[in-house]
Amino acid sequence: MLLKSLKIKDFRQFKGIQKIDFSMDKFQNVTIVMGDNGTGKTTLAQAFTWCLYGETSFEDKILLCRSTSLKMQPESEENVRAEISLIHNEIEYTIISDQKYRKDINNVIKPIGQRSFQIAFKNEDGTRDFINQLETDMRMKEILPKELSKYFF
Repeated sequence: MLLKSLKIKDFRQFKGIQKIDFSMDKFQNVTIVMGDNGTGKTTLAQAFTWCLYGETSFEDKILLCRSTSLKMQPESEENVRAEISLIHNEIEYTIISDQKYRKDINNVIKPIGQRSFQIAFKNEDGTRDFINQLETDMRMKEILPKELSKYFF
């Protein structure tokens, strides 16, 4: 598995759309994420596990960016999204997780429904297709079994 990029939208302290492109260089293929304490390094790692498996180790399970939620009007909705682009067995995949949140009339933020989870892949002709929803868990296990993920993130 070769990571290409991580794109997140309103995930925890990351407001709006943020993207990290990982090194794809044949010889210099290491990407280092550095920062002071509290700047979001752990949050980035958690974005991977949430995108791939729908889980985080945060005590506060609300993933919507606090800044975004403060600007929301009552009865409005916002999405948290994470997309991971990677190459596995010479196939380019995009793994997408999406969760809607709603601010109720009491200004309480709550998730709406369950997280949406999709896996897209690039065909040989360059077009993009999606894995059948019934097969996404099996394909995810082929790409990176959850049991091995702790060694990566």
